Amino acid sequence: YEQNDPYFKLQSNIKQMKIDEVHAKATGRSVLIGMIDTGVDSAHPDLTGQIARNENFVEEISPSFTSDKHGTAVAGIMVAKKNNGTGIIGVAPDAKLVALKACWPDRMPGTSTLSMRQPERQTGCTRLARIFSGRPTGSRLAARAVPVWL
Repeated sequence: YEQNDPYFKLQSNIKQMKIDEVHAKATGRSVLIGMIDTGVDSAHPDLTGQIARNENFVEEISPSFTSDKHGTAVAGIMVAKKNNGTGIIGVAPDAKLVALKACWPDRMPGTSTLSMRQPERQTGCTRLARIFSGRPTGSRLAARAVPVWL
């Protein structure tokens, strides 16, 4: 399985999944994947053309997508282009992504969102996770996210 993506050799998980055999049958063509995370840098070379929609639900807290490294990395694992001579290959390189930014990088270096074990410092992502698990109702964030997803 020949790949010209420079970091493919570091993707041991992809090799364990026998991605060459998977991609012989399916690459995600005509599939739309939804992701709730920090934002996605749609200008990233491995993601150019892969993002169907990039929506920010926390612009008053985190207006930029350029510092959203976690969401960009997760998006790459899912839909990074293959054989483009850049970065990695995604599990579904022909799928498109709807990226919903409901989390933001934390102010502490090296961290993003905080866990639900710290309710006094919940992030938007924690609140959105609770919304989609049935609590709380009537949230403005849920009211904005659900129509985008549907």
